[in-house]
Amino acid sequence: MDKSKVYSVEEASELIKKAANTKFDESIEANINLGVSPDKQEHQVRTSVILPHQVGKKIKILVFAEKDAAEIKKLGASVGNEEILKEIEGGKVGFDKIIADSSWMPKLAKVAKVLGPRGLMPNPKSGTVTENPIAVLKEFAQGKVELRAEKVPIIHTVIGKRSFETRKLSENLASIITAVRAAKPEGFKKELIKSVYVSSTMGPSVRIDLSSLQPTEK
Repeated sequence: MDKSKVYSVEEASELIKKAANTKFDESIEANINLGVSPDKQEHQVRTSVILPHQVGKKIKILVFAEKDAAEIKKLGASVGNEEILKEIEGGKVGFDKIIADSSWMPKLAKVAKVLGPRGLMPNPKSGTVTENPIAVLKEFAQGKVELRAEKVPIIHTVIGKRSFETRKLSENLASIITAVRAAKPEGFKKELIKSVYVSSTMGPSVRIDLSSLQPTEK
């Protein structure tokens, strides 16, 4: 594996799989290096995308909504209430994702200092503040992932597992790159994506030739 070389996503996938020698099915991760300055509010990049191939990680979702409690539970999520809000205020957060409708946002603003640093504060840009929480909940169940660069100019995300076919890894990464490019901050004139590196959880990273990725519809 030549660290000075840029590989097609197909070549990179094969190299990463060969280098991964653990007994478990390692995640394949992508680090997308951006040309923005996230310390500037107008340069923050935040978006989401439904991956064509789910990465297999089941996440715990909490939904704060005025209605549809039965449907939310049926879809496998927890229903937010005042009691859970107090637990969050005390620092107890046992969820991977939080969705809310606008009626709950004034109350959630009181726990922003707890949720914000964890990347869990509902946000309109990522679609987690919505008047249709059921639709958003279904999207996350279908493999929707959030992509953001807020403190450092890097988006880190999982694109699949070592057991995935190369085609699936390529299609997931292409979908992510398409979504990130579409989220380019308004007025930013430079190239948004500087470089992309892919690696397994425990393995070395490989730089990807972006021209080897087939563009996808957003």
